[in-house]
Amino acid sequence: VSSRVKQKKIFEIVSERLRYRKLCSHWVPKMLTEILKNKRLVSSLTFLKRYNRESDELLSQIVTGDETWMAYVTPESKQQSVEWRHFTSPNKSEVQWLSS
Repeated sequence: VSSRVKQKKIFEIVSERLRYRKLCSHWVPKMLTEILKNKRLVSSLTFLKRYNRESDELLSQIVTGDETWMAYVTPESKQQSVEWRHFTSPNKSEVQWLSS
């Protein structure tokens, strides 16, 4: 029996019978708190109301920026981050908490 057939059989047992699945965790630069989410929601709604009043003239007045500072990180490859997790396990995200 070839190693390819064995590999397929193992995958079938792990995924179908044991109900595990391969998941890649992904890096999230920062996790927003409920307070920050609400602030962004209020800002977005305020902007939309103003846009409804002023139309496209408003767009030329917008200046955007990002205050987030992040240290250089060498992320692991997708293959390196793969792990087997049971189907009932929650998805995993690696979060870097940043103080603002």
